[in-house]
Amino acid sequence: MPFHCVTDMFPRNEWGAMYALEMDTVSKNFGPVTALDRISIGVARGSFTAVVGRAGSGRSTLLRCAAGLSAPTSGTVWRDGSAVELAVPGGPGEPGTPAGPAGAWHEEVVTGLGLGDAASDHDARARLARALLRRPGLLLVDEPTRGVGTGYRSGAIRLLRRLVDRYTRTVLVTTADPAVAAAADVALFLEGGRFVDAIDTPTVGQVAGRLTGRR
Repeated sequence: MPFHCVTDMFPRNEWGAMYALEMDTVSKNFGPVTALDRISIGVARGSFTAVVGRAGSGRSTLLRCAAGLSAPTSGTVWRDGSAVELAVPGGPGEPGTPAGPAGAWHEEVVTGLGLGDAASDHDARARLARALLRRPGLLLVDEPTRGVGTGYRSGAIRLLRRLVDRYTRTVLVTTADPAVAAAADVALFLEGGRFVDAIDTPTVGQVAGRLTGRR
């Protein structure tokens, strides 16, 4: 299993080669409000990590800082130089780099997200599909099941997992959906802009319990 680190104990020059993304004591302030408070995380290459939190926990801010779309107030973000894709509700991601023949993967994404179905959630599914089809080295997804109808949520989650398992890509998502978090290698829980807990190979029940205050 890939190694995951939620600590600033290890110097980057010793451990940095393991990670697709590192954030070292990153803080982000909006005026008097602290959205992120000294966040440190190392996301292993070829892993699926879920940052789990309620609205207002700082999860979207974390993803924007990770993608380089928002500058931290303090701290440092490193990426390993591979293509980065950010998929967010309401907008397209940044350009990624396709890798290898895409025929089978294209068919899998189109089928799994039902792109032939012009239901009301089509735009949300199409945004996620565009990000998946590029197969970037590092895919950052803010709330991958937001706006996706119940009939396609399991397909969206399965495709994120397949991107890691089949193409050895790195996926970092933010979510409050226990089903999304349960597909990840590790779930990191964010409250008040700080990591407060982590669960390796999480289950739906474990994530739901943690979100509702049960252990």
